[in-house]
Amino acid sequence: LELAVVQGVAQRSATTPTPRARRRRGAGSLTDAYRPMRFDEVVGNTEAVEKLRALAEARSKMPLLLHGPPGTGKTTLALIYCRAVVCTGTRPQGCEPCGECDVCELCETPTSAPLLGGIGTVGAAATGDAREAAQDVINSLESPWDGVVVNEADRLLIQQQRLFDRLEVLDGRPLVFCTTDIKKFDEQFKSRCGDIGLNPIAKDEMLAFLTEVALAESVTITKDQLQGVLRDLGKARAGQARDTLNMLEGLIANAR
Repeated sequence: LELAVVQGVAQRSATTPTPRARRRRGAGSLTDAYRPMRFDEVVGNTEAVEKLRALAEARSKMPLLLHGPPGTGKTTLALIYCRAVVCTGTRPQGCEPCGECDVCELCETPTSAPLLGGIGTVGAAATGDAREAAQDVINSLESPWDGVVVNEADRLLIQQQRLFDRLEVLDGRPLVFCTTDIKKFDEQFKSRCGDIGLNPIAKDEMLAFLTEVALAESVTITKDQLQGVLRDLGKARAGQARDTLNMLEGLIANAR
């Protein structure tokens, strides 16, 4: 990312590449407005993104287990992957969602959740009873969704996880489990899934992304102010895009 800094204010130069920060139509908050919809819009976790690209291009039938700290983009990446696999249009670069077919069109509007272009999302923690949670997940797998993303999958007890070994209803549809604690899964379950680990976004990558968002929002924010956002969040949360964008939203509101 090439940026010209004039009196401490980040501005886009003539040679700056097209930003990954693209505002979504109909979105309100920054987290919705700049939620990635394609692999090339994802900030950080390059290795994980490339693994998912390759699997999507091959239209892999293997269930995936995405794991990492809160706010690292597990659900977002899972949805991009599922959309890329089931996209019915001509996929750019062989793996990106086309952005034009019915599946992709539905996904362009964040308010279409929990139905995102034929991708069902289910939270295993929606109920305190693990057996009931497991049944909710199974019902989703047996539904006509084109793909399924299971959030907070670590809430399922090991004996409920093993229920998936007996399922034959997927028929190659993408299935992604998201968790913050991979240690809660037994080896039998993990052996059936592709392992994709995510990490907090590095400080320099996050700073570049915040600069792109500020430019896209047409507000004047100094580099020191953006660094202050990361500093105020602290080390534990500064690598989480969701929390960082929420903090930036307040800064942008004050700058207008």
